[in-house]
Amino acid sequence: MRAAPSYAGGVLDRRAFLIRAALGTGLLMGSPWLPAACRSADAGLARRLAACAPPEAAALGRSYTARHPDEANPLELARALAAGWSDAEREEQGERLCARLRRQNRDDFEAGRVVTLGGFVLGRTEARLAALSAA
Repeated sequence: MRAAPSYAGGVLDRRAFLIRAALGTGLLMGSPWLPAACRSADAGLARRLAACAPPEAAALGRSYTARHPDEANPLELARALAAGWSDAEREEQGERLCARLRRQNRDDFEAGRVVTLGGFVLGRTEARLAALSAA
C-alpha cells in the first residue's frame, strides 16, 4: 500500500481529497456558498441598471417577462445586461452606466437583436432593462 500524498505539511487521504475536490468543483459550478457574495454585487448592479429605465418602461418589461419567463429574475437580467463587461464597467453608476446601456442598445439594433412589444420595436438591451424596472 502506498503512502498518501502529503498536503500542506500533513497527509491527504482519499476521503479528504474527494471532499476538497467536491467543494472546489461546487464553488466553480455555482454552489450555494459562493453566490451569496455574488448576489449582493449583482443586486447592486441590478438597482443601478434599473435606475436607467424610465418609469413607463415597466409595462413593456412585464410584457417581455411574460414572453421570456426564463428572464424574469432581476439578478439574471442584470447579469445578462452586463455580460461581457469588465469589473470596472460593472461598477459604473449614473449617467456613465446609462450611456453604456444606450450604446449597447444601438449595437443590438445594428446586430438585429430586437423584440417587438406592444407595437414597439426594442433592442434586446432595452427590453431587458424594461423587464428589470418591472421586477
